[in-house]
Amino acid sequence: MKKLLVLIVLLAVSSAILQSGCKKKEEETPTPTNIFTAKIDGVPFTAAIPLAQMGLGMIQIGGMGSGGSMQVILNYQATTGTYIVTDDTEEAIYWSSGQDSYWPGTGSIVVTKHDVANNKIIGTFTATLEELSTSAKINITNGVFNLTYVKH
Repeated sequence: MKKLLVLIVLLAVSSAILQSGCKKKEEETPTPTNIFTAKIDGVPFTAAIPLAQMGLGMIQIGGMGSGGSMQVILNYQATTGTYIVTDDTEEAIYWSSGQDSYWPGTGSIVVTKHDVANNKIIGTFTATLEELSTSAKINITNGVFNLTYVKH
């Protein structure tokens, strides 16, 4: 009798485990919004209050963090795709820290989503920037933005 009781308990536990494994996959956790992060020469940067606005034909994405401030510029008509950044393109990436201002050298901005109806833009970016007065270079890697912008 004891063996039968153990068998019934094992069957019940096995059945419960199998049923829990067959449940529908729960909805994935939504991606947080209002994010603006990157690495500057390997050092993490996170905008404390990331902001984005559309005005004068441009989408300006930016924010300040403990190490400085960063800005990514795109045409307001940007669609999903890759935008090459150079010192003479409309698209740009800027970094400033203290007295140093770094301007576009080369890089790219990848827009993965631009929801014009809801003013939402999501993407990634990388760049090599050059300081104006010293010509020193920095590398921006792992840049990510996920923001709702304000129209002006």
